[in-house]
Amino acid sequence: GILGRAKLILLDEPTAGVHYAIGRNLFEYISYLRRTRGLTFFIIEHKIELLFDYVDYVYVLHMGRVLSQGTPEEVASDPKVIEAYIGGA
Repeated sequence: GILGRAKLILLDEPTAGVHYAIGRNLFEYISYLRRTRGLTFFIIEHKIELLFDYVDYVYVLHMGRVLSQGTPEEVASDPKVIEAYIGGA
């Protein structure tokens, strides 16, 4: 198959241009692969609210620098992330 013997899969904006529901289906499948094959995924994604339900750890970049990192809950409540991506705390 396409995965071969890979242990790490890099996905660059896998939900770009697709409907939100299809993006959720994709992340459900990624979660399935993590559980059943023990794969690690490195995902670059602009729709951070979509992937928060499916990831263990998040790095948020802003202007080429790490703005925040941590669990999805920590990052979602970080005032720096809120200011940069939502436009105010």
